[in-house]
Amino acid sequence: MQRLELASEAVRLRCGPHSVRASQVVLCTNGLVDLEIANRAGADVQMPALVQGTVGFMAAYFDDVGKPASATSYLMIPRISEGQSYFYATRRPFETNGSQRTLTCIGGPDRALAPGEIYDRSAAFPADQLTALERQVGPLLGWTPGARPFDYLFHGLMGYPPTHARIIGPEPRNAALLSNLGCNGVGLLPSIHGAWRIAQTVNGTKLPPSLFDPA
Repeated sequence: MQRLELASEAVRLRCGPHSVRASQVVLCTNGLVDLEIANRAGADVQMPALVQGTVGFMAAYFDDVGKPASATSYLMIPRISEGQSYFYATRRPFETNGSQRTLTCIGGPDRALAPGEIYDRSAAFPADQLTALERQVGPLLGWTPGARPFDYLFHGLMGYPPTHARIIGPEPRNAALLSNLGCNGVGLLPSIHGAWRIAQTVNGTKLPPSLFDPA
């Protein structure tokens, strides 16, 4: 989707050569950085400009023996979003081809997109980010940096609003546009809460003001 065109009671989505019309639309991606919004029924909506695109880097590997499930994260500095602030590792049993194995995923390093930069999902995994992962997380998992072959290397786009709080609710300039977006380091629980608020709003329930409301 490249463009949203907002009318007073409808939205038109432009997706390449295709066009979709809807009564409302919900923006629910972390990485809202290259979407154009045209409001035909009010003031300009600057939502994309208010979300800082950030690329997160992760890696994963299999062990051929079953190990207990676990999840660990730790802060590098006192506050989230002040440079590289935390690393994490999750581990869970995983069956492949009838054999019980263990999948371990590690992550934490990230890089903010420069102004005007478009995220490239096909870009190679940067060697310096892999080195950072290995150096910080490897010793906690019982292996030395460089000694562990990875089965998966992947990166993805996240987005951080200026307040670092998720944006949830109808757009005040045009209520046909709603939002449940933004990652604040722990995205799952706020997204569930956001989905509940959005569902209530779409069903016509009047909700009290919230710190998540779009500005």
